[in-house]
Amino acid sequence: MITVGIAGGSGSGKSTLARLLAKSINNCVLLQQDSYYKDFSECPHKINFDHPDSLDLDSLKLHLRLLAEGKPIEQPLYDFTTHRRLCSFRRIDPQPVVVLDGTLILTDPQICSFITLKIFIDTAADIRFIRRLRRDRAERGRSVESIVEQYLTQVKPMHELLVEPCKVIADIVVRNDDEKISSLERIATIVAAWIQQRLNT
Repeated sequence: MITVGIAGGSGSGKSTLARLLAKSINNCVLLQQDSYYKDFSECPHKINFDHPDSLDLDSLKLHLRLLAEGKPIEQPLYDFTTHRRLCSFRRIDPQPVVVLDGTLILTDPQICSFITLKIFIDTAADIRFIRRLRRDRAERGRSVESIVEQYLTQVKPMHELLVEPCKVIADIVVRNDDEKISSLERIATIVAAWIQQRLNT
């Protein structure tokens, strides 16, 4: 199994690249770190969602191992508006290629051990913040004040402490400050070709 791990700060373009890459590869599954948040529906305001403790990383590691063993998994589904894990799951059957994206996937050595190719998307902080602001207002119904507060108290310090240092262990660092996705499309094409070559050897 070939696993491509795509990391970077919130709003860097990880999910966009992951989707582009998954579309470029046959027999590929897409896993997202965000599906593995714990249920915080009772106390969302007390949780640092940018710290590893907010995630069920043990389940993510188990699922990566099961897929590597050729076994299906039931990936949890998460509702970001209520900070709640849904009762339903998404069944994912094993495939030769797994694309995994998330801010913290390169912070865990065990998760890194499953990753064949580590990609870090490097994006300027102000651009990441603007993208996050637009997304959280449009998709998660949050106020500007709450987004700014979370960014200053959680997202920014956790990025500097945990996410940014992971850049040094990445196999590929991609700069993504442009609003267009052409650079990410080029990277997806290059990586897809590399994967196909590995699968054929």
